[in-house]
Amino acid sequence: MRSGDFLIGFDGAAWFIARPTDEGVDVHRIPIDADAAPEDHTERVADELTRRGYRGGPVCLGLPSDMVLTATIETDNLPRSRPRTAMLYRLEEQLPLDAESLTADFFAPLAGRCLAVAVETERIERIVDALVDHGVDVAAICPTAMLTVFGLRLADVSLGGYVVLAAPHNVDVLRMADGTPTTWYTPTDGPEDLARCIEADLLTQPAGNGPAPVHIVGGADDANVKHLADNDSIAVERLDEDPLALALRAAEALTAGRGGWIDLRRDQLAPPNPWGRVKGSLRTVTVLAIVLLASLAGTFLWRSGQYSSMADDCRRQMQTVYRTLHPNRRAATSVRRQLEGELKQLAGLSGTGQDIPPRPNALDTLRSVVAHLPSDTRLRITEMRLDPMNVSLHGEVLKFADAERIAETLKEAGFEVDPPRSERKAERGVAFTLTAKLPSKSQHLLTQKAETP
Repeated sequence: MRSGDFLIGFDGAAWFIARPTDEGVDVHRIPIDADAAPEDHTERVADELTRRGYRGGPVCLGLPSDMVLTATIETDNLPRSRPRTAMLYRLEEQLPLDAESLTADFFAPLAGRCLAVAVETERIERIVDALVDHGVDVAAICPTAMLTVFGLRLADVSLGGYVVLAAPHNVDVLRMADGTPTTWYTPTDGPEDLARCIEADLLTQPAGNGPAPVHIVGGADDANVKHLADNDSIAVERLDEDPLALALRAAEALTAGRGGWIDLRRDQLAPPNPWGRVKGSLRTVTVLAIVLLASLAGTFLWRSGQYSSMADDCRRQMQTVYRTLHPNRRAATSVRRQLEGELKQLAGLSGTGQDIPPRPNALDTLRSVVAHLPSDTRLRITEMRLDPMNVSLHGEVLKFADAERIAETLKEAGFEVDPPRSERKAERGVAFTLTAKLPSKSQHLLTQKAETP
């Protein structure tokens, strides 16, 4: 059983808790003392809910009709911005209370008019807060009479004309159009008053040809039925439906978030926190997430310490090996790199190293550079450094353009030349420094020559 299958509510004499069973609807009533307010019994309601299987979750609160204020308002010429506020002030014109003290909801407009349903906010707020304080998650608020009519619509009962809801303490009359209530009356003076309500409404809004259909739901007494049946303008039909079973079906739809009907758990009566229904679960998940993150952080720190200790052991072992191999040398900054270099040199000396390239011939490198110096430029080479793959020239020329000319000539020969660095000398001429990499083709040729005995 889901928690949302519970419907709680009260009338003038008692609270009731209704839930579906295989046999129908189980109803438990909790009497309200004559000098007590409904909120004074919320603790007993919460305890009884728990005994009947409630374990948290959304519950619908049904309100008695005498706590509800209704009126039909015009919906023409509403402002585009905040139309509900404008509708609330139009409702205020027909009620003895200020709009600020009301919480209201509205049916969809029909022919420029709609039925408004309102309650006194402070009065209902006391009841809701008392229920919430005792652990009851009030997710929806709706008059019990409206829940019954909503249940009829969910049961695909064709509704037209009037619906009469006969309860032990009151009778409600609702005028229907396209399955939606347009007016709501609560007659209080017996069968004659019930018939007068319908007749007066028919005078303002005639039903058309033939008598107006009147659907009676609940245990209406014979006097009410007979008085209505004696009226030629009314056609009475009893519906074999349990009002509380219909209300339970509607309550389930409202707490499941299926809108389209009156729900007064809004505006000033809305839950203060939209996450309130799952705050317990969120708190548990948050605590578990923090514990998990703390555990992971501790595990990572412990593992990091292990890796650091292992790395230190490896460095000490490499230092020991290096001091053993080279007792007269100072320990290198990177022992691993130094040992790898020594291994490659030993492999090259023994002929087993296949990945150590032979060094190119310096004379071939010098010949290649000199051959590609421009012959039409006066220059003096003061220093030339030959590395295995690089050439560095230091010299003097007459002007800056000559240094650029040398760089361009070497580029045309396939050298990868960096821009020359040059500066004018105090006496005469320009000093330049030029660095170039051997061309790949030349590197290949020099490698082949170096491998030839």
